[in-house]
Amino acid sequence: MVRLTDGTRKAEAFSIFVEGNDVYVGGYKDVDGMGNDLLTYWKNGSPTTLTDVRPMESAGSLYVRSGNVYIAGAWNAEDNDWLASYWKNGQRQIIGQSPAEGSTSGVRVAGGNVFACGSYGLGGGYEMACYWKNGELFRLKNGPTESWTYSIAVSGNDVYVVGSKHNAEGECLVMCWKNGTAMPMTSAGASGTLFGEAHSVFLAPAPVQ
Repeated sequence: MVRLTDGTRKAEAFSIFVEGNDVYVGGYKDVDGMGNDLLTYWKNGSPTTLTDVRPMESAGSLYVRSGNVYIAGAWNAEDNDWLASYWKNGQRQIIGQSPAEGSTSGVRVAGGNVFACGSYGLGGGYEMACYWKNGELFRLKNGPTESWTYSIAVSGNDVYVVGSKHNAEGECLVMCWKNGTAMPMTSAGASGTLFGEAHSVFLAPAPVQ
């Protein structure tokens, strides 16, 4: 077991990524003992804290490409709107647009493009699943029920996003979207009590012929 903190203050890890011989862990920690939990990542046990962001439910997802560290999350703007953002090597990149609040939950880099999945607000507390490519918003679902995304993967021109959505009966269905086309992983239950979420997607490399 590798300890990332001394245990005297609250901390939690959400994501782990390995590149070469380096191990990265994304999460948050209480920085002052007063409940101010800030997004943090550890590289081989050494912490780096992002001082301008508080964690949200799905924040802390971490991805590393060529030594560059990306962390998903949201930034609380001066007008108190939470704006979808990600951090590259500690530098904030805002991709959400006020007044539509939102957050990112996953980041991937492919072909020189930065993809981030998450959700954006429609007002009244409703959130809709989406992803961004280089800051351009792609909506995955429209309609009267909420939906969320938690993980994204890219292969060539194909973009896969997984998460969940509510149906008209209030059930939460496991979802996968490929290039914006919905592929439900579960069907509605008979009793209206079905609940499920998908939090990770991984594309296995093609076998060598």
